[in-house]
Amino acid sequence: MEQSLRPKSRPKSKTKRLTVRGRPVWIDHDGSITDEKNSAYSEVTTTVPWGTGWATLPTVDGQGDILSDEEVFKRVVEVKNKLSKSGPVDFITGEELPVFDDREEAVKYAIWRSKTMFNEDANSKGYQSEQQEMEPEEEEGNSFLYDMGSITKGIAKGLLGIGLNKIGVDYYPTQDGFNKGGTVDKQMKKLFAGSK
Repeated sequence: MEQSLRPKSRPKSKTKRLTVRGRPVWIDHDGSITDEKNSAYSEVTTTVPWGTGWATLPTVDGQGDILSDEEVFKRVVEVKNKLSKSGPVDFITGEELPVFDDREEAVKYAIWRSKTMFNEDANSKGYQSEQQEMEPEEEEGNSFLYDMGSITKGIAKGLLGIGLNKIGVDYYPTQDGFNKGGTVDKQMKKLFAGSK
């Protein structure tokens, strides 16, 4: 009889806290989720291929359970489509998530998100890769580096336009690229229409 009066241990419990990104915070009492007893968690991310890059996606659902990569991807795409977003989103908060060129940078971003889940100042500044932190920002004016960067970007846009026009894609080297030639989707369909 005395055994039945004891409360059963719970592997996790929801707190009243939210992260600065609006996700509920859970406590992992037995370490089965975070490998550390009584630790707080809200995302437990996975890093997956996204288009030609890598995205870090939260895997924790509204009940504090960890979802498989397939289920996460399904929910992300569903919410992304509902919100008419072009990239990955957090399926609970709708927050747009970045896509990185390489997996290592996406993993660094995941670590940064974990370390800053209660830090509003760091969140408002946003994630800065090590490369961004090391490079000084270009300044407009008489700066030689700024001028060379602008010239280089202009030349690259011009060469890209010539190359894409040769294969049938309407690209005009303007500030936002495909603005005169239609949407990127339209252009890509046109580009690959003959390759079937």
